[in-house]
Amino acid sequence: MKLQGLVVLALWGLSLAAVAADVNVGADKRQAVHVPSDVRTRFLTDMRGHLQQISDIQAALSNRDFLRAAQIAQQHLGMTAPESAACHMTEGMGMNMDDAGVKAFPRVAGSDDTEGEMAKYMPEGMHDVGMAMHKAADRFATVSKAAAATADYASALRALNQVTEQCLACHAQYRVVEQP
Repeated sequence: MKLQGLVVLALWGLSLAAVAADVNVGADKRQAVHVPSDVRTRFLTDMRGHLQQISDIQAALSNRDFLRAAQIAQQHLGMTAPESAACHMTEGMGMNMDDAGVKAFPRVAGSDDTEGEMAKYMPEGMHDVGMAMHKAADRFATVSKAAAATADYASALRALNQVTEQCLACHAQYRVVEQP
C-alpha cells in the first residue's frame, strides 16, 4: 500500500513538473497581428460573435432544425454576411507591405470604417483562412438545407466541422494584439 502511495505521489510530482515546464517553454508562438485598440475590440467582438453563431447552429441541429441552422450560417457566417466583410472585401486586391515588412490588405474605399480597418491589418494567411471559413459556412448551409429532408446529421456535422476547422487554424496561427 505504501509503495502504491509513493508511485501515485511520484506521478503527481512528475505531472506538476511537466505542467511547469510546459508553461515556461510553451510561450505563445502565434504570429502577432498588431492593431489599434478599437480595431482589436471590434475584431475580438466579431470572433466571439462567430462562436455564438456556431453555438446557435449546434442548438438548432440538436432540435432537428436543419433549416434554422442553415439560416444562421448564411446570415452570420457565410460570404454574404456582414461579419465576413473584412475577409471578402479585399478578395482579388493587391497586398501592401507595412512598415514592418508584413503583407497586408489595403483599406477599401467606401467600406464600413471598422471593417476596412480590420482588413488593413490582416496578414495574407489570416485573410485566406477567414475566406475559407466563410466559404465553408456557405457549404454547411447548403448541406444543412439538404439534410432537412433526410435528417442526415452526419453530413451536417461534417460540414459544420469544416467551418470550425478554419476557426481553429486561424486561432492556432494568429493572435490579435494592441499596437504598442
